[in-house]
Amino acid sequence: MLPTKPQKKLPACDSCKLKRVLCHSTAEGPCPRCAEKGILCKTTLTPRGRPKKHANSTPPLAQSQASSSSSPQPSNAPLLTPELTRHLIKCFNDLPQSKHPIFHRIEIERLVGAASWRIDLLHPQAAVLTTCICAVSASVSWHPAVIGPGPGPESLTDATFIYPGADLRSYGQRRASAGRALRERAVSAACAARIVLEPSEYNTASCMLLDTLEEDVDTSSRPWASAFMSHLRAVSASWPDREPGPIYWATFLANGRRHASDAVAATYPRVGASLRLWLLVLQVPRTLADQLSLVGNIPPPLESYFEEIQKQSGNRLLSKPNPTAMLVFNGAPTFLFHTTQLTRDLHEQLGGEFARRNPPSEPAVVKLLNTLSTMHSIVSHCFTHVEFTNETALRSAKMSIIELRSRLETSPEFRAHAFVMTAAFTGLLLSLHRALEHHARSDTLVLAPQVRSNWNPQSATWAQTRMAALRRQVHELALSALPDVYRLLILQRFPLCGLSVAWLNVVQWAEFLADEVDATGSVILDLHLRVAEELLNTLKGLGYSQNSTRLDTIIARLETHIAAYNLGKSNEAAVELFTGLNSEPPESVMSNMSFLLDGSWMMNTAVEI
Repeated sequence: MLPTKPQKKLPACDSCKLKRVLCHSTAEGPCPRCAEKGILCKTTLTPRGRPKKHANSTPPLAQSQASSSSSPQPSNAPLLTPELTRHLIKCFNDLPQSKHPIFHRIEIERLVGAASWRIDLLHPQAAVLTTCICAVSASVSWHPAVIGPGPGPESLTDATFIYPGADLRSYGQRRASAGRALRERAVSAACAARIVLEPSEYNTASCMLLDTLEEDVDTSSRPWASAFMSHLRAVSASWPDREPGPIYWATFLANGRRHASDAVAATYPRVGASLRLWLLVLQVPRTLADQLSLVGNIPPPLESYFEEIQKQSGNRLLSKPNPTAMLVFNGAPTFLFHTTQLTRDLHEQLGGEFARRNPPSEPAVVKLLNTLSTMHSIVSHCFTHVEFTNETALRSAKMSIIELRSRLETSPEFRAHAFVMTAAFTGLLLSLHRALEHHARSDTLVLAPQVRSNWNPQSATWAQTRMAALRRQVHELALSALPDVYRLLILQRFPLCGLSVAWLNVVQWAEFLADEVDATGSVILDLHLRVAEELLNTLKGLGYSQNSTRLDTIIARLETHIAAYNLGKSNEAAVELFTGLNSEPPESVMSNMSFLLDGSWMMNTAVEI
């Protein structure tokens, strides 16, 4: 019997090799050290000995050129060094995408940290996700490799450069080329790894982030959002029930966030421009079944929630410590569920391609308007009486969590609910307003009946009149929602307002206010001045991350209107001062001095000789 040859020891994994410890690697799975720490066990084989010489070997320069041509990388993309990768992943924690429920199951920061912040040591799916995170985080980074040389902040809380009202558009211009290059690198890595073909939690998160990097959404077919929704259906089937929780998914399905990825715009890639705004900021499932699979059963109607609020709004002295907070916390899932449903109805009845080519249905518009009115009443009853503190000022106060939760206006949980519910209402209302304005401009009510044989001019005229009345009601509701827009802006930290709320949403609310002033032919009303000033400050803060001519245009319009308002007020003050100096003496003074004219004072003061 021949002696058995001893089994050759497997090479050490990268983690053990880096720490210079003995590695007991196995072919069946990770080594005991990596399994204990819960990190990726990967072995990079390094060839030993001299390289073999071939007669037809190509020069090193040609080899490098061939390798670069096979996997093209942007020439102006910053090198993702471990130091820059760590910085961008830390910046990711300040973005709303990091709070997405899919990241509750992925500890990407721990995984990349175990690989010494080197993307090349990660497995392909984790490497793609890390590259996508770096591309997204470039929108808020202050690293010199991203914004280029020159003065800049040291953090997002650096009050020397970043403060409310500061014009940060120069930073958006400086980071434009690096951000574009990182986006191209992320797309190239995703295509090379073919992440759209294999459903996994890593690929689901990568598709979600890649969809947020889409710029030309008006002409895009939204492939990453489609892949995100397909992967989500596949991977969520293996999750335990109620994980990470219905409230998390309800928030991200109904919250007004462009950067939470949008599954509806993927499922309906060619939605109309009027509704595209809100579809950009929503992540709505395609069907009701998809929604129920993530958030649970159908909640009570929205009207029932409003009736409960009305019953308890008159009695503030309840046994519970904060009755308003309890009403908001308990009713938020109901509010968000119906927000998602309303978004789906708005697309199917007004914003879709079929709906845009046909006259709007009056009963459908009335139903949408009634639902939005109910939402407005709920938001007003819950948050109008609360004087919220500006988020930037609140962070600078550095209060403890106990002190913050002692008051409604500073409670983090209550402020988060107020932001989500206000963002949902204002976004949907603006979408409905723009959808009706689009139908009015296209004049479908006049053109569409002409193709019918039983067209009646009188009925068409009545239809136009009724639809015009509905448009006026929606317009008045939008004007009454401007204080809610103000609340939405102050609940977010400067300059991240345009990242939590879609920056197009902020821009279009500013355009709505500017158009209203232009239409009336007057200056901004005193009631709307505070909203206009906050919108202007927010738009200037958006320039920290965005570089758009549309942003510059609306900033110039608002500055013109606010300057006209201030000039009018100064002129009024000057006129009042001038008229006060040149006014006639009061009659009371003449009446008091009239005794000088009758000569009686001379008789009373006569001296006897």
